[in-house]
Amino acid sequence: VQAIIAGDLRRAEELYAEGVSVAERFGDRASLRFIGANQTWLDYMFGRWQPASAKADAFIAECEAGSPHTNEWAVRSLRGRMRLAQGDVDGALSDHLRSEELTREKQDPFQVAGALALRAALHVECEELDAARGLIGEITDLVRAHGVTGALGPESPIAEHVRTHGDGVKDVCFLVDDAEAAFAAAMARGALPEREPTVDTDEL
Repeated sequence: VQAIIAGDLRRAEELYAEGVSVAERFGDRASLRFIGANQTWLDYMFGRWQPASAKADAFIAECEAGSPHTNEWAVRSLRGRMRLAQGDVDGALSDHLRSEELTREKQDPFQVAGALALRAALHVECEELDAARGLIGEITDLVRAHGVTGALGPESPIAEHVRTHGDGVKDVCFLVDDAEAAFAAAMARGALPEREPTVDTDEL
């Protein structure tokens, strides 16, 4: 997992393969399922969609047969992305809705935000912007209340920070009424700027 956070997917694949060997040797079924879910994601990221799809189907079938798993929501979201790319919009939406339902059952705010964001992305790609907008408020509230952790890609500043310093805190954010005034006040008190305040917007 740490290799994934650092953006080193090749190393993550090597480590998961080693983990499978160890888990098989000791009959550790729980670890095999956990690693299997993550290997499904790696197959997807490397463009190996046929094995990724087969692994996702098998993992979800096992969950539906009475053996639930904490990673079911993530595997469903992943299968939903693949279904959407293959033109199966109804199947994709079904997976994303079930993924969201699972995260709400667990009451994990980070997973709920992730599931909602992935469903919003589906609606955007289907040009259903009103449906996507309807999810933004809850996502924003969850992020404001609980923050965001982890790198979004191997070239992100967070991934670089993890490679250089290990896991830890890189940024601390504050919600203020006037970002430019707060920035000016901090500078007047001797703060050193990382960059000037900017405004980021999108069509939502």
